[in-house]
Amino acid sequence: MYLLSQYNMFLTNHDIYFKGAFVVDFMSIIVMAFIAYIGYSYYKLSKRKTFFVFTWAFSTLSLAYLIQLFVNLSIHYDFFNTSLIGIVESVYLANSSIHIFQLIAIFIFRFLLLGGLYLLYQTFHERNMFDHSIMAFLLLAVSYLSITNYKLFHLIIFLFLCFVALSYHKKYLENKNGLTLMLSFCFIFLSISQIGFLVVNPTWFVYAISGLIQFMGLFLLLTTLVLLKHGKKK
Repeated sequence: MYLLSQYNMFLTNHDIYFKGAFVVDFMSIIVMAFIAYIGYSYYKLSKRKTFFVFTWAFSTLSLAYLIQLFVNLSIHYDFFNTSLIGIVESVYLANSSIHIFQLIAIFIFRFLLLGGLYLLYQTFHERNMFDHSIMAFLLLAVSYLSITNYKLFHLIIFLFLCFVALSYHKKYLENKNGLTLMLSFCFIFLSISQIGFLVVNPTWFVYAISGLIQFMGLFLLLTTLVLLKHGKKK
């Protein structure tokens, strides 16, 4: 069964690239955890539902990337018996229970990541329980189907991030708050980072640039939130 993308193949074949990607992913997890913490501190002060949803969104995203980090470690250090076929990596495990475990881990990572992005979109969009149930079902379906189609997965991420950026831009047009505009730019940065994963035959350099752009977007988002918090204390 095809489980992993060409990105994971690079992790297996390029030790230098893996170490760089590991550092970027690890730092991204830390940044997302800090963003969640700042969001929670806002929620404690204001008790606004917006900050509560924002906190849950980035908590979910950081957990998703933590799971991906462990999956990538298992690939690079060849914890399992692997072989490459074409542009995807086919993983054959001697123990079927371990096979199922890795498959479940990848599925959970993708579902949590898409779920976190959906929560971010929901920050400015109220929905009823029925709408949430339908969306949860769709996210489960996409998470499962994208296991064999990583471009579909990154396309959905790209669209989610574009919708989030558009939501913050609309909010800026309402309140004319410069920090809100900065938040929209942050999510535009993050959406651009997904373009590299949609290239037909990307190289390791394309993936490296995409990872760096993603980290820059997250760091810019964290900086913006810190400035916002510092401004409120004055």
